[in-house]
Parts: sequence; structure tokens; C-alpha cells
Amino acid sequence: MIQTYLNQIRSFEKEYGDEIPAPIKEEEIKKYTEWAKKEFHNQFPYEDYLFFLKLANGLNFNGLFLYGLQLEDDDLNIQLANNTWRESKYMQNYVFIGEDSISFFVWNMMEKNMKF
Repeated sequence: MIQTYLNQIRSFEKEYGDEIPAPIKEEEIKKYTEWAKKEFHNQFPYEDYLFFLKLANGLNFNGLFLYGLQLEDDDLNIQLANNTWRESKYMQNYVFIGEDSISFFVWNMMEKNMKF
């Protein structure tokens, strides 16, 4: 299903001379996996999110940001976003995976589910 949506977004972006980020590179997969395991102690289903990253290393579309391992783009950097948002003790149970203009998209590590 996500592949279908990404293909539609890819086609739309192409019409306007833009493109979505390429899939995550093999060397970045190891960095992402090590970071996720260390940071979240296996309380985040990082393999599931890796599926998305293997299709697109982040996404910025129509005000929606889904983070990737984009070191050159702070808006799409999952590590930077989590370092920033999880500074507060009230946010430490969440893994931030995206945002839009009014919401965050997070994985709740205590309840083991997504929150919007």
C-alpha cells in the first residue's frame, strides 16, 4: 500500500520538476539500525520503519514530513528530530517519525502504538 502512495507522490512531484528522496543506502541502513537499537532499546519497531526508508529516505510532501536518515536536510533527519523533541522528560516515551503543520507522528513506546 505504501508503495502505491509513494508512486503516486513520485508521479505528482515529477510533474513539477521535483522528486522524493531516493531509498536509504546500504551503508545508512547499518547506521540507522544501530542508532534505533541504542536509542530506543528495541521498544520501537525500527524494522517496520526501515521498510519505508528502503522505498524513500524521508518524505516532504504537501506539508507532511516523514523523517529519514537525511543528514543534509534537517527537516528530514530522524536522529536530529528525536534528539530535539525528546529532550523534554514528557516526550521520552515517544519516537518521532514525522510531522505536519499541526501534528507530530510518533510511536508510543509504552503503549506500543502510533499516535497522531
